[in-house]
Amino acid sequence: MNKSVLFVFLLAIGYSAAAYSHRYDYIKVMDVLHNTRMLKRYIECVLDVPDTCTKDGDYLKEILPEAIKTNCAQCDAKQLDTALRVIGYLMKHHPDWWQKVDSKYGASGSQFLANNKVKIEEYTNTL
Repeated sequence: MNKSVLFVFLLAIGYSAAAYSHRYDYIKVMDVLHNTRMLKRYIECVLDVPDTCTKDGDYLKEILPEAIKTNCAQCDAKQLDTALRVIGYLMKHHPDWWQKVDSKYGASGSQFLANNKVKIEEYTNTL
């Protein structure tokens, strides 16, 4: 299940299909998002809280800056849609976590969020 949360968060920040595997594509994203304990651990990992990272979490921290910077340019349609759903969910249900991640990685200033603002707002309002 730890890999499930990694998949979710990778998509939230800009999972890149060409550079990264599709090994998490089968995950039921909303089931993972509703597991607050697991989600919290990955949030803490990417925020550099000591002793919270798994191997998958370390991988996530390694790719987040690049994924944000590249505007999720290599995401396929499913990955992009899932990323936008995850961002909307975090913004609505865990705004404190989203704010911390955003502050650390500069997601709000990225083209990814700017280019997908309408869709993210739609998901924020429906999740």
